[in-house]
Amino acid sequence: MLGLSIIWMIFAACFLALVPLKIFSSFFAIAFVESYIFLWISGVIIGAIMILCCFAKIKIKNIDVRKNFFLGLISIALTVGFGWCTSTYFCDTSKYDFAWQPLLMSILSILSCITFILAAITFFAGKNMFSYASFFLFCPVLWFILLMIMYLSIYNNNPDVYEISLTAGLSLFLIYNTQIFSTSSTSNNTKLMFFFGIPSVILSACHCIPTVINYFANNGISEVSASTCMIELLLSCYIVLILAEAHKQIHEPKEPNIRSISIR
Repeated sequence: MLGLSIIWMIFAACFLALVPLKIFSSFFAIAFVESYIFLWISGVIIGAIMILCCFAKIKIKNIDVRKNFFLGLISIALTVGFGWCTSTYFCDTSKYDFAWQPLLMSILSILSCITFILAAITFFAGKNMFSYASFFLFCPVLWFILLMIMYLSIYNNNPDVYEISLTAGLSLFLIYNTQIFSTSSTSNNTKLMFFFGIPSVILSACHCIPTVINYFANNGISEVSASTCMIELLLSCYIVLILAEAHKQIHEPKEPNIRSISIR
């Protein structure tokens, strides 16, 4: 069994190897980085990380909801991100297979705002607010599922492989993230969060950082794409923080079970 520290080191090495190349390629057009060879290499690396996560030594099946200032802060940032996304979809004039798709994305964006407001309160107060409103846990999941449908159905003959893989990874991570607040599974939820979370962070940085930079540099990136990438980047920060919290709880010393003895 591999220790989580090794997984983190491999993740850091892969992140530093792949992400800067993708960022430089968006400005200087490095042919190798845009080739299928680099795509296959990236896929093999991410697949290897997922396999290693399967063998990680993770003792706890789920983590406890506790106070965490940084998770509360990133939840507020995600609320702002979904708010921005709501306005961009209302104003979007792109061609979709179904006219209701941008409207539904706007509605799910609003509901996802509520989700992360509740998450922020949960992490600031250390009290699970989703025990009273578990429906909102699934709104970001539905948002990403619809986003993937839009990527596959929109008038686009060359869908971005990084974009589709990222959307799938984030959707699956969010499904298991819901179990933190509403435990209903006997599977090792913490391991599955590492399994889908770490590759999603790498894919998010590879795809979203160049997109956001190009948007602010006025290089022809639409506001819909920029707001979506901003959400994905913020969510990758959330993933790193929640996995760090999981790492902390996994390595906490457990109190020994003491059996009471009555003396007569």
